[in-house]
Amino acid sequence: MSEKDITTRNAILKAAFELLSTDNVKDITVRRIANHANVAVSAINYHFQSKENLIDYSIKSGVGDIVKNAVNNTTIGKKYFIKRLS
Repeated sequence: MSEKDITTRNAILKAAFELLSTDNVKDITVRRIANHANVAVSAINYHFQSKENLIDYSIKSGVGDIVKNAVNNTTIGKKYFIKRLS
């Protein structure tokens, strides 16, 4: 995957996650996500094949980022996850 592809894919994921944080999934269209990410609708289809795939991946990656930030940015988070993993 080229650097441009990675940048585009990340912009789409970020846009989808941001829209999901404020709107109902039913109200979010592929066109809205594309506009929010400043990409063509075809880029979403190319990278994710469907709105459902994009939403699923966005939620999974967004939740992962939230957990990672919580762990890395708080002493309590680090202690909790170290304890849970040992």
